[in-house]
Amino acid sequence: MRWILGAAILPWVGGCREAATVGGGWPASDGIDYALPDRPPDTDADTDADDADTELVGCDTVLTGDTLLTRDIGPCFGDGLNVAADDVTLDCEGHALIGAGIAGSVGVRIAGAAGVTVRNCRVGGFDDAFRVESGFGNRLASNEAFDALRGYVVEGSTANTLVGSRATGCDVGFALTDATVNQVEGNTVDGGRAGFVLGGATDGNTLATNTVTGVEEAGFHVDGAPGNQFTGNVVTASGYGFFLDEATENVLEANVASGNRVTGLHLLQSARNVLRLNDADDNGTHGVCFFGFSAPNLVEENAACGNGTFDAEQFASDGSVYVGNDFCTTHGI
Repeated sequence: MRWILGAAILPWVGGCREAATVGGGWPASDGIDYALPDRPPDTDADTDADDADTELVGCDTVLTGDTLLTRDIGPCFGDGLNVAADDVTLDCEGHALIGAGIAGSVGVRIAGAAGVTVRNCRVGGFDDAFRVESGFGNRLASNEAFDALRGYVVEGSTANTLVGSRATGCDVGFALTDATVNQVEGNTVDGGRAGFVLGGATDGNTLATNTVTGVEEAGFHVDGAPGNQFTGNVVTASGYGFFLDEATENVLEANVASGNRVTGLHLLQSARNVLRLNDADDNGTHGVCFFGFSAPNLVEENAACGNGTFDAEQFASDGSVYVGNDFCTTHGI
C-alpha cells in the first residue's frame, strides 16, 4: 500500500456513503430528504430497450431482459439492480437508483455477462455505484455516480467501454482492477479522493479525454499496473495529476496536469514508461518528478513551467532519455 498526502491510496476507505432519497420520493431511513444532482444529458440515445413494467422492478431485482425505467428506485438496503444475462440493455432515462449506505452494496451490477448496455442512470448511496465483474464487451454510457465509495468499478473484466459518464463526490471515481483492454473515454470526475485508479494486473487499457477536477489525491493513480495508454486527459485543482507507483510500460501522451497542489507527473520506482507531449504547468512543487529508481523512461517533447520547486527533477533515477523537452527549470537532469 502506498501513501500520498498522508492518506492511503489503496484500498479506499471512508467518504461518501451517505443515505439518500429519490427526488420527489420517499425519505431515507434517517428522515432527511437528500437532493439529487441534475439529470445528465442523454448522449447515447439510440434506444432499443423495451418499456418494461417497472412496477415490478425494485431494489435487488435481477434483470434478464431489456429494461426501461420509468421511475426512481430506492432507498435500497442492499443491492440495486443486477444484470445477469448477456445482451441486456438497461436504460434508466435519467431516473435515480438510491442506496442506503450499506457496506458492500452495489447499485448496478453486471456479473459474468457480455454485451450489456447500461445508460442514462443516476446512482448514489452504494459502496459501488456501478460494478462490472468478470464481464466482457459491456458498455456504460451517459451515467452518473454520486456519493458512493467508488463510482465505477471494472474488475476481472475485458473489452468493456465506459464513456461519457460522471462521478461526483465519490471516494474513487473509476477503479480498474485486474482489468484488460478496456476503453475509458470522455468521462468526468468532480471532487472526492481520487479520479482514476488502476491496480493489479490491469493492462492494455486506454484512458482518453477524461477530465478530473478537485480531487484530494491523484487524478490518475497507476499502482503497479503495466502497459496502459493515457491520452488527452486533463487534471486540475487536485493533489497530483498523474502518480505512477511501481508501474512499467505505460504511455502518457498529450495530457494536461496543471494547477495541482503537488506535482503534475510523478513517477515513483517506475521504469520503461513513455512521457510524450504532456503539459505540466503551475503545480505546487514540480511539473515532472522522477523519484526513487524511476529509470529508464523516455521523456519526449513535454513542457513544464511555473511550478513551485522545479519544473522537472530527477532524484536517484539516472538513465532516462530526454528529447526535445521545454522545462523552464530542472534539477538532477
